[in-house]
Amino acid sequence: MNAQDFKAAWEAGGDTVYRYTDDDFAVSQVPNEAEHFLTAAGLPTEAAPCLSFGKSSLDWVPEGALPEHLNSCLPIGSDGSGDPIVLDAEGTVLILDHDGGFEPRYVNKDVETLAEALLRYRELIAEAAQDADFDGELPEVLRKRFADFLRQLDPQCLRPNHMWSGELRCL
Repeated sequence: MNAQDFKAAWEAGGDTVYRYTDDDFAVSQVPNEAEHFLTAAGLPTEAAPCLSFGKSSLDWVPEGALPEHLNSCLPIGSDGSGDPIVLDAEGTVLILDHDGGFEPRYVNKDVETLAEALLRYRELIAEAAQDADFDGELPEVLRKRFADFLRQLDPQCLRPNHMWSGELRCL
């Protein structure tokens, strides 16, 4: 999914995106494709499952808190636990577990894949909510459809202890 298509699809529902600026990349090295996507489209200011993107989502991270080998990562957001979401030098999206010494957990292979997964996840939740019997637990057929989508998009994200595999277990 390209940047313009994602931005249009996300904002069509009335939701907002945070568009990154050239200043956001001053001290981090990320692939040109990631930088283009983040400046052209951005990422949702808020998205299920309990994710937020933009500078304000990382205000709590103290200067120098990240281990030195992660200092080149670009912070792009945080999860519901306050763990930073970053892009590493290869453009891989990671969550850094602040309770575990900022140990990285895999999210997606790149920012474009993350954006597409967030969009599909939002659609999945909306579809489930249309069911009059929806009680907050997603039907197995929808969980399986989302897992199949992720398996084709980025199979690694379904490995144990990765964000999306954990989210599927909780649904």
